[in-house]
Formats: sequence, structure tokens, C-alpha cells
Amino acid sequence: MKKNYIFIALMVMALLPATAQTAINFDPTSTEGTGWIGFMNVFETPANGSGYVFGSGWGTVDLVVEDNMDGSVTLKPNRLNDTDGFWQTGNLTGNKIMDATYYLEDDSLAGTSITFNGQVVSNTLDDSTLDYPITYEAFIKVFAPDYSSFTSYTYDLSEGNFTITLAAAQSAVGDHIQYGFNMTGPNINIDMSFDAAYDALGGITIDENSTLSLESSELNEFTVYPNPTTSGWNINSTKQINSIQVYDVLGKQVVDLNPNSNEVTIDTSNLISGIYIAKINSESESKTMKLIKK
Repeated sequence: MKKNYIFIALMVMALLPATAQTAINFDPTSTEGTGWIGFMNVFETPANGSGYVFGSGWGTVDLVVEDNMDGSVTLKPNRLNDTDGFWQTGNLTGNKIMDATYYLEDDSLAGTSITFNGQVVSNTLDDSTLDYPITYEAFIKVFAPDYSSFTSYTYDLSEGNFTITLAAAQSAVGDHIQYGFNMTGPNINIDMSFDAAYDALGGITIDENSTLSLESSELNEFTVYPNPTTSGWNINSTKQINSIQVYDVLGKQVVDLNPNSNEVTIDTSNLISGIYIAKINSESESKTMKLIKK
């Protein structure tokens, strides 16, 4: 009888469907989930203490995301159409740091295996004339059911095709799945006298992935949570992390660690609120990630 039970169990397992992988190729006209929407976290500049001001839904035109009407979009530095001194300084570099996210949320993907694919057609961003740098990335984010924390799987937006992979085990039903793009930097003065300087900052043009490679990039193997945080960042890697340097937005190093481990926690108790850049190094690769301290 025992052998029969085993045989029946094997038959049932054979009838179960294999876990399918959903390949999502970037399409700015997609209406899956929420469709493409915007969110902005606003911070004071480092000169004003770098504190968190507020976060809210945001129009994609004001992020700035330009729809090229050919299946591609261009991500550009934020340039809020508001002349109030809350946003502007009178100079090219404005009075706030804008953490702009252009994304789609589709909770039906929770607990499944997915890839987010796209192509960076061109990347001409040049922040050398600004007081503070611009950072950018493509991502898949897995938010907790109450949005209290998230894990981010990211890819630096150098030119060429990209693929970000999320395994089924890396999320669960009830989580919120977002994928898209992030650009963080200072608000640019809206005055017409700065139009030429704004155009010179360039942008990043994103289109569909022309090869749809399903190979996971080495750059996807680092994860960080919670982010934003109030106490500390946990960083995990499938490979040993040799060193981590964390810099504030002015380029000052505030953390220097040599964990030689796959897991490390960065204590933020001595850091002020704001945006930080972490450079994470293993034996075979280097990864830059944006970190937020509330």
C-alpha cells in the first residue's frame, strides 16, 4: 500500500503546473495593474539639512518623463513648474532634492517569477553644472503588505539592454510589486533663462528590450531593506561582500566597512535624514545603490 501512495503522490505532482516566468518588456502604454504612474519623495538639500519633507503621487510629466510617442520615454531631471521659493533658489540648482519614481504596480505578480526588460537607447545625463549629483536606476521593488518596507532589485542605466529578475520565492501573495525607473537629484529652476542649461543636462531614453535575454545580470544580486529606514539598512548578496562605502550627496564618505560576509547591517544612528549612495564591492563586481534615511 505504501508504494501505491507514493505512486499516487508522484502522479499528482506530475499534474501540477510548472512555475511560469512572466517576461515584462517595457511598454509605456501598458495598462497592467495601475498603469504607469509617478511618485515623488521630496527632501531638503544638504545645505538645508537633507531632511525628508513629504512623499506623494506625482504627475509623470512633472517627474520629468517625456513620452516620445514611439514606444520610448525620456527620463529627465525634475523641473517643477512652480516659482515659489520653497522650490527655487534663483540659481540653476533648486531648493529641494527630488526622488522621482516612474513605475507600474501590479500586485497580481506577487509570488511569481518575473523579469523586467528594457533598453537604454541613450544616456546623456551630465550633472557637472549642478550643486548636487543625479542618480538613476531601473528596479523591481517588493513592498510589504502595509508598505512599511521594501526590497529593491536594481540595475544601473548604462546604454544597452537590461533584464532584472525576481524569483517566485522573493515575494509572497499580499506583497505589492512595482517595477520602473528612479531618478534622484535637485529640482531645476523653471525660469526660461535656464532653458539652455536644462537642455544641456541631457536625459535617459528607455525603450523595449530588443533581445529579451532572460539571463539574470550580476548587478541584480544585491538587495537592501528596509529602504527608506529610520535605524539601519540590511544588505544581502548571493556573493561575499568585501567592502561597502557610503557617501552623502556631497560626496563625503560617512561609512566604510569590510564585512567579508554575505549579509551586513549598516547602522544609521549617527546619520542625518537624507539620501546616501552606497558602493558595494564583491570579488567579481561593484554595485552602486541609493539609500534613504528618514
